[in-house]
Amino acid sequence: MRLRLAIFFFVLVGGCGRAGDAPESTSAPVSPKLSQSLVPSTATGLWTDRTQVVEGRLFTALQDQPARKRALMYGGYRIDSGVLADTWEWDGFGWIRRIPDDDPGPRFAASTVWDPIRRRALLFGGFTLERLLLADTLLWEWDGNNWAAIRSDAPPPARACASMVWDPVQSRALVYG
Repeated sequence: MRLRLAIFFFVLVGGCGRAGDAPESTSAPVSPKLSQSLVPSTATGLWTDRTQVVEGRLFTALQDQPARKRALMYGGYRIDSGVLADTWEWDGFGWIRRIPDDDPGPRFAASTVWDPIRRRALLFGGFTLERLLLADTLLWEWDGNNWAAIRSDAPPPARACASMVWDPVQSRALVYG
């Protein structure tokens, strides 16, 4: 019998919370400007704040890329500056801004999944600034350096806030919702 040891960690970035130090039970306004990157310590169980240059945001596409030992973050929404179209990678220590030649354009609430066969992150759908569904119905792939649009003869309808998973039996991405 072989023993396998797996170490899992996760990063908490962005989101929204109560303004200031107000407890959740108050009616204090919700602030979407959380720009902390929090990493749990396996030794102490405490969270470490890895303050970053990444703007706080909501509804970002965040994807683990196990073969590259990185996480990908794309776009999102900020109340004060609108819809974002930036690409960032987490390398286990901090965020690295990536500036590709092409990108999927401003969007939030897009779906994302890792394609283990082609070793690429896939991105689909989302909302525009006007909260309209993106009608591009393109699948975008990130290869670690650039985004590329993948056209389909029969794309699914435009959508946002959908779940996206990898089907290892059929070797394809599935979008639901």
